[in-house]
This record gives sequence, structure tokens and C-alpha cells, in this order.
Amino acid sequence: MADRFTRGNGVKSRDSRRHYYTPVYIPKASTPRSRRLRLLRRCIPVALAAVILAVSVFLWQSGRKTEDSVIEVSAARQTLREVSTYPRIVDSEAPLSRNDVPADLVSLNTLPNGASVCLRADAAERFLAMVDAMAADGMAIIPIRGYVSYDEQSAVLEEHIDKYIADGASAAEAREQALREYAAPGESEAQLGTLIDVSTDLSSVDRFAATDQYLWLCENAPSYGFIIRKASQPWRLRYVGVDTAQTMRKVGLSLDDYVQAVREENPAAVQESN
Repeated sequence: MADRFTRGNGVKSRDSRRHYYTPVYIPKASTPRSRRLRLLRRCIPVALAAVILAVSVFLWQSGRKTEDSVIEVSAARQTLREVSTYPRIVDSEAPLSRNDVPADLVSLNTLPNGASVCLRADAAERFLAMVDAMAADGMAIIPIRGYVSYDEQSAVLEEHIDKYIADGASAAEAREQALREYAAPGESEAQLGTLIDVSTDLSSVDRFAATDQYLWLCENAPSYGFIIRKASQPWRLRYVGVDTAQTMRKVGLSLDDYVQAVREENPAAVQESN
């Protein structure tokens, strides 16, 4: 049988006309839009992972803060349970009598305007120490008013009642108006001898909250046993003792709220005698 293939130099198969091609992928030309899409596809998983991580961290921190807050509240309550005495609050529900006079009042006569300002001896001693510390920091305060007796309170109230009557008010209207501005006799803590008004000058106390002295007192007064009695009266300081003042700062309570909290946490606690 004749050979189906021709042999020799340049031999070709009869099937050499058949061509076989292996498919090859040729990418399309890249465009800005396609590049943005590819970049976006790569970034989305990374962004999602970052968001998930951030949320996880936030939830973890929130949980820690909540836990820390619970611990702080618990510690504060435990602190209040250990308080055995609390300062006296004087108001219309718990007034003082004419006979309630501190036995050891002393004058702040070593200070400018201090000759007319008296405090209970222990409060005066700590106040003078505080003034010295403030002076070391280049600042000074002037005592404006300290102890006010029952009779002095009565005289001030009557003076303003008479003034309003002279301005045309009836006796009832005048008394009502005066009581909105001044405490009735026996209803002022100034009678305790532990309350003192201060200023940087003798003209006004209204701008005291804007002074460096006020900021200094906010930070340092508790170390000397003093607190700012009310946020609405930043010039008015009340001596409550170093331990009480520092405890109040620790638990972050005003005097009224502190006394109420102590009564709730430790019903056996008693009010100080003066």
C-alpha cells in the first residue's frame, strides 16, 4: 500500500494544513472608570472591616465607661455610708433662734476690711491659711461679710421693708418683696459664723466668677475646708471642714445634695451642732 506520507527534506504532513490555536486572553484597554471600579471593589472590604473594628472598639469603651461609672457610684455610696456627721443647713425649714451665737467668734483684722468681718475661730484660722496660700500664688481676696447676728438680719429686713413702703408698696407687698431679696431672721447660714463673702475689691461681687481668684478657690478651697456654697453665688464660701469638703468634691455633690445623700446612705449620721 502506497505510503500516505511524503518523506524527505521539508516533510509535511498531509494534515499540515490543519492549524490549531490555543485561546489567549487579551485584556481590554484600561479606562479611568474601570480603574475606579477596581479600586472601589478593593476598598469596600477594607472600609467595612475598619467600620466593624471602630464599632467594636466603641462598644468596648462604652462598656468600660459604664462599668467604671458603676464602680465610681458604688465607691461614692460606700464613702457616704462611712460619714457619721454632716454640716448644718439653715433655711426656713430649719431656722436658727436668736440665742444661736457661736461662742468663739474672731475678727479677721489682719486682712483689708477684715476688722468688721468675724468667723468662728476654726473657720477663721483656715481662711487665713487659705489667703496666705493664695498670696503665694500672686493673688488676693478681700472678706466682705462674715457672721451676721439674728438681730442684724432682722434690722436689714425691716430697713428694706420700710424702703419699699416709702416707694408706695403696702406693708404686705413690701415684706414679700424684701423676703425675696433677704432671708428672714434666723434663716441665714451667716449666723453660723462659717459663711463668708469675698471679692477682689469692695465695689461688687457680681464679677467674681470671672476672676483668677475664683478659679483658684474652685481648685484649692476644699484643701482648707471651704466650699463654694452655691453655684449661683460664686463669691460665698462655707466652711465645712477639710474632710467634708474633700469628700464632697470626691462625690461631686453640692452641700444640700451631700447632706441628703448622707442621710439616705447612713441614717445613723447626725447633724453637726453648729
